[in-house]
Amino acid sequence: MKLKGFIKLRRSLLSDPMMMRLIEDEGARGLGTYIIILLYLAGCDDCEGAFTYSQVKALAAKARRSKAYVRRIIEGYGLFTVNGERFFCEQLRRDMNATRTLSCANLIIRAGEDVDIDKEKEKKKQTGVCLGDTPVAFDKNGLALWNT
Repeated sequence: MKLKGFIKLRRSLLSDPMMMRLIEDEGARGLGTYIIILLYLAGCDDCEGAFTYSQVKALAAKARRSKAYVRRIIEGYGLFTVNGERFFCEQLRRDMNATRTLSCANLIIRAGEDVDIDKEKEKKKQTGVCLGDTPVAFDKNGLALWNT
């Protein structure tokens, strides 16, 4: 399936018993968190994402909710299937035909790490150093000499 700029939401989504329970318990913030998780999964290979501490933390930061809250949405309502350190939404897989071209690794949001990476990139950009470069030697003042 060709990648499109949207995901499908069934018109009957709010009538689904599992979704009704989510909305009854969590309200609109639960629905919003569910959508954020779906958008993450939609960008992953086979619509299957990482269910790791760092990814849950990133999703929590995006939703402005706690990690425990995001875990509760993923594990507590039967909307997602968790398989070890991976999880997916069966309905999303069906809607997206489950063959994706984007890599989930490209979309993982690392809360807190992005700032450090951006600072490092900016610093290297200012000095004219490519990100993959490694110093060849150091001069007498301790400055790196780069092989260009």
